[in-house]
Amino acid sequence: MPKHGSRWTPTVGKAVVARIKSAACLEEFGDAIGSLAARRAPTIPILTYAAAVSFFVNNQESAPPDSVGGLLRHRAEAGWLVRLFFLDRDGKPLPADRAPGQSFLVETFDGELDRLLDTRDLIIFSR
Repeated sequence: MPKHGSRWTPTVGKAVVARIKSAACLEEFGDAIGSLAARRAPTIPILTYAAAVSFFVNNQESAPPDSVGGLLRHRAEAGWLVRLFFLDRDGKPLPADRAPGQSFLVETFDGELDRLLDTRDLIIFSR
């Protein structure tokens, strides 16, 4: 569960496009998430909205103060490869030495996260 008073909120649609400055950067990031399948990301049966927000809340102290959170998914045979990560103010994913990230093979999403994702593969969480 998120810590009391968490203010991380999802952003979708045009606001996401406006915040992501480099499509090439995201393509590269998408290729990287695709390679997770070969490394066997841990499998979880369901990723909940609360668990995703908790990741950002619990790791915000390790990330730069002007960063935002991202959830990127990629279709896999057994569900979805999911990466939770932080982006800098220019919309570029932060490397592991500047902010934590976490990857999973997810079988499904809870109702709230599923509705937010809809047909999208990326959600940006802002503070």
